[in-house]
Amino acid sequence: LAKKPEDRPASCMAVIEGNGFSRVERAEHADGVLGTGDGGQEERKDSGVLVAASALVICPVCGKKNHPEDTFRCRECGRDDICLRHQDEETFLCADCIAARRAEANRKAEAKRIATEKAKREAEAKRKAEAERIATEKAKREAEAKRKAAAVRATGTVQTLVLPSGATMEMIYVAPGSFTMGSPESEAGRSIWETQHRVTLTKGFWLGKYEVTQARWKSVMGSNLSHFTGDNLPVECVSWNDCQEFIRKVNAEAERQFGGEARLPTEAEWEYACRAWSIGAYAGTGNLDSMGWYWDNSGDGTHPVGQKRPNAWGFYDMHGNVREWCNDRYGEYPGGSVTDPAGAASGDDRVLRGGSWNNLARICRSAYRNGGDPGDRGGSNGFRLACSAGPRGQGAEQ
Repeated sequence: LAKKPEDRPASCMAVIEGNGFSRVERAEHADGVLGTGDGGQEERKDSGVLVAASALVICPVCGKKNHPEDTFRCRECGRDDICLRHQDEETFLCADCIAARRAEANRKAEAKRIATEKAKREAEAKRKAEAERIATEKAKREAEAKRKAAAVRATGTVQTLVLPSGATMEMIYVAPGSFTMGSPESEAGRSIWETQHRVTLTKGFWLGKYEVTQARWKSVMGSNLSHFTGDNLPVECVSWNDCQEFIRKVNAEAERQFGGEARLPTEAEWEYACRAWSIGAYAGTGNLDSMGWYWDNSGDGTHPVGQKRPNAWGFYDMHGNVREWCNDRYGEYPGGSVTDPAGAASGDDRVLRGGSWNNLARICRSAYRNGGDPGDRGGSNGFRLACSAGPRGQGAEQ
């Protein structure tokens, strides 16, 4: 019921705004005066109006009772009837939502910090792992370089073999080692018989610096079978069997001077010496024109030995000039790694290597293989003498 203005208590003041009441301030009660009527219901005495308790709402945040106009609805969490004092002045959201936003922001910031730290640790771990890998690879390369340098120093040793006639022949020592024999599938001109495989040679050996010349052949054999004649030309038109007879005659001197038997090189020894650590189609400069005489530059004949460039170990004419007999029977390569291979166990043909003056470039490659009947005296067949190493790894007299 409304009261007349003059009947209002002097101790209170009410302000009517729009369609609701604002907060009422009383001198004796800052939050308003609420009483209980005869029916036990709470009521508010303000501006002569009695307000039923059911018109008040309870703040879900603090539990305080308020007039609806003194509350708000949070647009984020959707809760209604929240005290205005819980409203953020900038976002107009409730304090709980503001706190939740801050907590989420803090959580995201912490997650980002953790992720950043993790990324840094992972990056550092990768950097260290990469550094270790690089260091390991470097150490391996240095060790391999030292091993090769030591082998090259030993391999560079030159010793003269004095033949029974008094003629001399320079021999180069080749230290034990491992290499990849054959050619990659990407190499131009390769054949299916050049399957790559790892070979280990456990024994050093001696090999002629040059192909056997006609002068040295004649000094031992007393005759010359060559078509192209000249003392410093490589002997040709010699069969594998002819080479065995030459070897038989010089063997005693080879054993006395080098501590090992005279012989033809095995096919693996020949390619090992030819490559001299190279991995391309041609050793030395890698350019056939500078390394050997073949179809394009020979002028239809052999040339004096030693006129082209040597390979890294000092061997001349490993590519071209004359094909060189090896001791092995010709056959397929083994399927895996091998140690001290000696060729096929059976077969008629013997291995010929290096190509010749009348062969195309692809036949003069380091990996190219050919075979011939041991009695064949073809016009491009020659050889290079080998000797097994002495008991101290090199010449017996050292």
